[in-house]
Amino acid sequence: MFFLGDNDTQKGRLASSRQFRTEGLGVFGLIVFSRVAPKTLRSDRLRGELCAISRGILSEKVGDMWRKKPARKHWTFWITMAFVLACDQVTKAMVERFIPLYESIPVIGGLFNIIHVKNTGVAFGLFAGDISPFRTVFFIGITIVALIVIFLIFRRIKGDRFLVPLSLGMIMAGAVGNLVDRIRWGYVVDFLDVYWHDFHWPAFNVADSAITVGVLLLLIENLFLSREKDGSGEVTRSA
Repeated sequence: MFFLGDNDTQKGRLASSRQFRTEGLGVFGLIVFSRVAPKTLRSDRLRGELCAISRGILSEKVGDMWRKKPARKHWTFWITMAFVLACDQVTKAMVERFIPLYESIPVIGGLFNIIHVKNTGVAFGLFAGDISPFRTVFFIGITIVALIVIFLIFRRIKGDRFLVPLSLGMIMAGAVGNLVDRIRWGYVVDFLDVYWHDFHWPAFNVADSAITVGVLLLLIENLFLSREKDGSGEVTRSA
């Protein structure tokens, strides 16, 4: 599984942070010395060596920060969330501005349309009904609880996973995107209409797509990829 919450890990991260601050002060001292030390204590050669040493230490530390697993986890999660959320809000704003309500624009005949509908339910129009304050508050509350759970899971995942923070970022972005709609209007804007002949899949949006893909990636990671890694680890230990 991908959860990790021991105290040793937290202590190790705190020690690494203190070490980086200490070495950072050392690098700063080297730079200051190479710039302001008296000429009797610094020749051009010595100054060049000091600058080279400081650049080398800084490059090494930046590389270590990038290679650290928690850093990769955070970058993956937050960049994914920001990108998906931006796409969701921009596409909804364009639909609201340029496509009249309930109008349909054919894109691929017999397969895909761009439409403009209001969804008072959850993803893919489930539990839709008349707009009411109780329904809106209920769905907002459910979404906030889901966001808290997602964030708690994200904090506990191991740093060596890429697919898990990616999928959680997509799910979080989708939930936030639809939450923004509910708070602003009391409903969600749906505009993607996939169909075959007379059968139409319930209309959805970028946020719904992100949630669906994120859940599928999470299932793939837990059902298949994590088992393969565990299996390879057992083979290595037995060898």
